[in-house]
Amino acid sequence: MIQVKQCPGCRMDNVIPIEYGIPDMEMIKKHEAGEIYLGGPDDEDAKETWHCLNCGLNFR
Repeated sequence: MIQVKQCPGCRMDNVIPIEYGIPDMEMIKKHEAGEIYLGGPDDEDAKETWHCLNCGLNFR
């Protein structure tokens, strides 16, 4: 179960999870539906796990 987070920038709760990796069709469909944010290729140093749809901030 995904816990809803609040954006530290704008304090809104309109956030979606960030998924990393080369997107397959399922990831593209989720992104187009606004369910996930595509974070790019796998990055072991990537610490952001949430994307705010209001202000665009990526955060952990």
